Amino acid sequence: MKNDFQKPKDNLMILRALAAWWILGFSIIFSATTVIDLLSSAWKGTGIGRAMMFRAAFSALSAVPITFIVYFLVIPRVNKQFRIFRKMVSRISDEGYSDAVIKDMEAQLQFCMTMPTSYATYRNQYAMFLTEAYMSLHEYELAEEKLGCVDYEFMKSELRGTNTISLQRNILLIHVLRVQLAAVSGDIKLTEERVASGEKVFALYRDKSEMMNYLIDTAYFESLLVHEQYENADKLLEKYKDNEELRFGYLLDKGRCYMRMGRTEQAENYFNEAYSMATNDWRRRTIDLERNNPISSKTRKSTRR
Repeated sequence: MKNDFQKPKDNLMILRALAAWWILGFSIIFSATTVIDLLSSAWKGTGIGRAMMFRAAFSALSAVPITFIVYFLVIPRVNKQFRIFRKMVSRISDEGYSDAVIKDMEAQLQFCMTMPTSYATYRNQYAMFLTEAYMSLHEYELAEEKLGCVDYEFMKSELRGTNTISLQRNILLIHVLRVQLAAVSGDIKLTEERVASGEKVFALYRDKSEMMNYLIDTAYFESLLVHEQYENADKLLEKYKDNEELRFGYLLDKGRCYMRMGRTEQAENYFNEAYSMATNDWRRRTIDLERNNPISSKTRKSTRR
């Protein structure tokens, strides 16, 4: 995976920023507690010398969680790029990966790449969104290109700092996308390599949520397809058939599987039901692509060796 970040420099800058925020937090807390103690001592007519070490220790410790909260949670939400990102997520929810959304995400990705240290989080997110978008539209070379824009090491450093569900899902999604891209290329060896490289992550996040389980199983589903183990692939997804949130993806993948099995009528039934659930033109377009242009793992050439 292509990666043009300078990791040591980026990490050093993050540490410096955290140190600066800690110093500021310590100074504010220590000053505030000192003023309070001075006022209290003046009122009672006592000294404050004995409380000096306690205030210093209290301020130092209190500044640590405040630093992480401000740096990782507060600042991202008040900057302009965060507001743009949230708006983009809302548009994806409404429109899917429409042509207009893809165009705007490409512009945002290019902008974020001009300042990788400041906007690494957004760069990674836009790159993953675009990878999903181009995969759904069968633009696999573009999907590989966008996946190569993701800085996986930075994502892992973020996860060590704030171990949230969304960051866990992003780490998981990277491995799932890599497997899916290898599988649609028909490259069995590459698919096996990417499944193997992701298995530790798959095991780590298995049973965190049904959504995470579904993402993990879609990776194995694609691996089964490329190995032409269609019956096993079909059975793998059955556990998700009653989940309304996941049903569209379930129906689409079932249709793809049955198309490869040569059971066209059953595949059409799944595609038709998925079409009836589609909430935007992008989803309908993805169904038509799968319905009218079934991709055989035997006939499609690899886009990456």
